[in-house]
Amino acid sequence: MLNTILTITMCLFMLTLNGCALISPQPTPPRETPTTPHELQVLPRKAHIGSANDPKLGSCKLDVNVWELPGITPPDKNSVYMGDRGKLLGVLACHEEVAIMRLAWSNTDQEFWAFVKSSGSLEGWIPLNLLDLTP
Repeated sequence: MLNTILTITMCLFMLTLNGCALISPQPTPPRETPTTPHELQVLPRKAHIGSANDPKLGSCKLDVNVWELPGITPPDKNSVYMGDRGKLLGVLACHEEVAIMRLAWSNTDQEFWAFVKSSGSLEGWIPLNLLDLTP
């Protein structure tokens, strides 16, 4: 009788463990960094604030914030939905010319960030999609 109870208890315990393994969250596989856009293979490169691909920036109604960090993984992933951008360093006006000095991929934001330098000596990170790369 005791052996039967122990056997049933062990079976229930094993089923519980197996069930927990099935419902536990599986880690997401790391995402690969996309290839750097062809037109940005050689840096530094000139660009303008504003994007032909973004209607709200194409009309230049918005200025662009320049950040200390390129959307890095935040220390507390539950506190924000975007990457950690650090301090706001300044604002660039639409159509202002900047030099793209380097690029970084943000796994958190799933986009490229560009480290830019303006003629007014403002330096920092902005999302690449906020730049117009056409000559």
